[in-house]
Amino acid sequence: MKVVEIRTIDGPNVYIHKPVMIMRVDLEEFTDRDSYEFPGLPERLLCDCPGLYDHYCAMGRPGGFVERLYGGTYLGHVIEHVTLELLTQIGTKANFGKTRNAGVQGVYDIVIEYESEAVARFILQTAFELVHAAALGLSYPLSERLESARSLAGQTELGPSTHALMQAAIARNIPVRRIGHASLLQLGTGKYRKYVEATITHNTSAIAVDIASDKALTKDILYTAGIKVPDGGVASTVDEVRSLFFRLDKPV
Repeated sequence: MKVVEIRTIDGPNVYIHKPVMIMRVDLEEFTDRDSYEFPGLPERLLCDCPGLYDHYCAMGRPGGFVERLYGGTYLGHVIEHVTLELLTQIGTKANFGKTRNAGVQGVYDIVIEYESEAVARFILQTAFELVHAAALGLSYPLSERLESARSLAGQTELGPSTHALMQAAIARNIPVRRIGHASLLQLGTGKYRKYVEATITHNTSAIAVDIASDKALTKDILYTAGIKVPDGGVASTVDEVRSLFFRLDKPV
């Protein structure tokens, strides 16, 4: 069994309106072999991923996937559900998954929605390795891999403000996707498309951003406009600090 390729579709697609990652897997020697044909495979996976007991699958009820696991399903489908479960274990929300034959016997496309491309890619690879090891009856260092995934998620996740905007868009059924690895979001599509970076929209002028980034200049402009601002100054040496302290003549 091997991974042929992993690719992303970062906009609406034939599967779902959200970004998806697609891993193409060649089952090779495991082609046309059902999950129950691998001794201990269901038990090992359920021990590592107890949340699989709650997966609906096509049955439409909790436990549906476990029935498929014991009743017989191909390993591509198993990798899909294990990926969703591992994403849940590290605190990443992903509800959509689908497995489809790629037009060649034994070759399948595993489609997963994602928020962080780096995390989804890492977890897809982990799920593949875990299922492969379980099918062969081998142990797998899942705890260490999940810890690495959590660390990766912490490094690449959206900031709190940007994440809140994304969740608000999702709640309002506004198409939203992350662009690149920074805090840049695209809201809507086509002529309704808007960009937001952190909490700044593309309607905000670059000059306004530069001014706001310079707190001393911002205070001067506000003061000139008749808006009260705290007195103060900028100091880069000890002497400048001392001079400002005595000029202000009050607790600072």
